[in-house]
Amino acid sequence: MNPSTPETFNVRGTVLADSYVQIMGEWDVEVHRADGTIERKTLKNIVTSAGLNRLANRAISATVGTPWYILGVGTISAAASLDSTNFGEVTNGRKAAATVVQSSEWFALTMTWAGNTDALTGIVLESAAILCHANSGIGAVCNIVNGLATTLAASDFLNLTARVRVGSHNLAHST
Repeated sequence: MNPSTPETFNVRGTVLADSYVQIMGEWDVEVHRADGTIERKTLKNIVTSAGLNRLANRAISATVGTPWYILGVGTISAAASLDSTNFGEVTNGRKAAATVVQSSEWFALTMTWAGNTDALTGIVLESAAILCHANSGIGAVCNIVNGLATTLAASDFLNLTARVRVGSHNLAHST
């Protein structure tokens, strides 16, 4: 099992070997001996396919905290960074996903916006985000994408599907 998720690809779409973010567990072990000495070590291990599936499942069906099931659209065209929280959210931009699925270490959300119905006519939509709260300005941002580059007319619809991968079942893949 490959416990990594690729970050970059070469021009042919092949994953670059040095571009993996390791998805792994770590265990800190301390043994306190009767003579007062302490032995310490950290063990690294893989997360199993069942564990990766559960991580994806918990992202969208958390029983503690708020799951990631809200999609939002915005106007920011600048690329997001790891600490980004602003995607230029527009009024009526957040919606609970109509479709929320999880399978094989992926979770996916799908939702639509209508130009006139959602009062988005004439607004240049550049970004979208996965969020954990239905109300504007509240909750955390899980994922931001830029490059929508679309403006809806009154009768236009925007259909977005966001997918996040937390691991790989591809046992034959090597890095």
